[in-house]
Amino acid sequence: RFPGQDQLTLIDYKTSRKEIPKIWDMQAAFYHYLATKAGWDIENRVVFVQLLPDGKRANLYHYKIGKEVMDACFSAVKTFRFMNDKS
Repeated sequence: RFPGQDQLTLIDYKTSRKEIPKIWDMQAAFYHYLATKAGWDIENRVVFVQLLPDGKRANLYHYKIGKEVMDACFSAVKTFRFMNDKS
């Protein structure tokens, strides 16, 4: 929980060299979905902390969770299940 906030903030530490916006956006949405389904009261965003190999100050990326990205996530799950159905 950040100071002054009532809800928890979900944080993910990244070691990748650069931000991958579409992937990180979907990853944030999946994290948020799973955490809320588990009963956590978290805010509607995920913070990615990108650690740098040279030890310099980390970069912060804030991703808000919206309907469009959630729809894309659910579509990806449906596609994965369809493609891996053995029947």
